[in-house]
Amino acid sequence: MSDATPEGWRPDLHTLRWLAGRTDLDRVAATVRSDLSARGAEAEAGDDAYWRIVAEAALEAIIWPAARELRAD
Repeated sequence: MSDATPEGWRPDLHTLRWLAGRTDLDRVAATVRSDLSARGAEAEAGDDAYWRIVAEAALEAIIWPAARELRAD
């Protein structure tokens, strides 16, 4: 299976619900906290760079566990 996403592909609502249902918010929060600790020198709380770190960490904590689960199937 290729990891490439076909151009124009969009997930359906069931896929998004599946992802939301498997998201462990405590793990997401811990990941964001850890990333901020590790990268905190890059940005001050409230700066645009700070919020970008938060967003990146949250997305990674949501997407990658789901991707690993799907690859295991």
